[in-house]
Amino acid sequence: MKFLKTSPLEEISPKRKRVGKSHLAAGIANDILERGDSPVFLNAVEFLNALRNLYREEESEASLFEKALRADLLVLDDLGAEKATEWAREKIYQLVNSRYESLKLLIATTNLDLNSLEGFLGERTFGRLIEMCLPVEVGGEDYRRRIARMRKGKEGN
Repeated sequence: MKFLKTSPLEEISPKRKRVGKSHLAAGIANDILERGDSPVFLNAVEFLNALRNLYREEESEASLFEKALRADLLVLDDLGAEKATEWAREKIYQLVNSRYESLKLLIATTNLDLNSLEGFLGERTFGRLIEMCLPVEVGGEDYRRRIARMRKGKEGN
């Protein structure tokens, strides 16, 4: 598989959970912010829940999508953690496709391997991601356990 060096999407896609993917993506977003650009960090589950709440309140989803689409960088965190309904797949597709068509930067984090992510998202969404993407496997020790161990060590001193 060949990827463009200037890929507009970096997909942080480890096979291991809790190794600091979100932390790494947030660090990249902070760097973008320090350069004067506008990043938006969205948890996929929370984004879909916010959309559902808008429907309950009979408000338009346009403002929520517009914020995500205008951003210089969108971090879509925990992609694949949401319930795989047709509605959720369509909303994620709309978001990814809009970034794809406008050549806007997107970082997606997931605990799924690429085959599982394709099955989860469907061919249309995954096809756009993989065309844009530079998969990066983040490995290592469970980040939260390491932090807890470091805290415990400090308390023991």
